[in-house]
Amino acid sequence: MLRLAGGPVLHAGRMFSAWDLLARRSRNSVIRLITEGVAAGNHEAIDEYIAADAVDHHALLPEWRDMRAYMHGLVAMLHGALPDLRVEINDLVVEGNRVAARVTVAGTHTRAPLFGVPANGRAVYSEDWHYLRCDLQGRIVEHRAMRHDVSLREQAVA
Repeated sequence: MLRLAGGPVLHAGRMFSAWDLLARRSRNSVIRLITEGVAAGNHEAIDEYIAADAVDHHALLPEWRDMRAYMHGLVAMLHGALPDLRVEINDLVVEGNRVAARVTVAGTHTRAPLFGVPANGRAVYSEDWHYLRCDLQGRIVEHRAMRHDVSLREQAVA
């Protein structure tokens, strides 16, 4: 349980509770990770918004030893395979330092392999749910998801 002490905080000329300020930081970090890191392929954003010791509750591939490495590998693969990659945040719910996001990923598989499947020109689409927890600075420290990577792979093969 995260407990915040203290009264209201003045931020950008407005008064916020410490809890509200943490929610704003967490929200902004998740949005920027998705828009700058994943959608735009900015690997520096991955390192900026994910804590070095972040825990990802996925079965990671051995070469993706931690959450940052996983995200770097995933982003490189998506941008390599889908030159017209589109990533959209469809829903975002924030409560303190916890953020839930429904994200869709779409593109045309025309270049590099996607989850090991050679390029074939097929359109692919995935809707994923992410649940993230952030630290007091707004860096992501924990991630759980219901992902449809298998669905992307099946679409690429079909």
